[in-house]
Amino acid sequence: MSSMKNDANRPVRLRRQLTLTLRDERVARLVDTLGYATVAQVQLLEFGEGNRSRAQTRLSILRQAGLLEVLPGRMPNEPAIYVVSRKGREVLGLGTSPEDLHSRRVQYARLRHTIAINDCRVRIIRATRQPG
Repeated sequence: MSSMKNDANRPVRLRRQLTLTLRDERVARLVDTLGYATVAQVQLLEFGEGNRSRAQTRLSILRQAGLLEVLPGRMPNEPAIYVVSRKGREVLGLGTSPEDLHSRRVQYARLRHTIAINDCRVRIIRATRQPG
């Protein structure tokens, strides 16, 4: 995960007082793997069931750093849906070719379906991580 480290192997400082952690990188990569992610999905996989505010804080920091974006057009009672931004793809070393970016375009007609599938994926991933 050296893509977000400098030569001294320290976390990258993107802004004056903003330092990204390894967990931040995992969160951004998780959002990329899922394509779209909600706070609840990130929370379950990276922060545990009781840490919603912590998950929300880190997602907000990633958004302020320009690594994540929130899809526009949601109703006030709908959850925010996060995607990796172009800058995030560059910083993380993910594909930024026109083909990569085209394949990541938001398909609003299938968005609810994709989020529902991601809910299932998150639960399966979480279940495989738990002992027993």
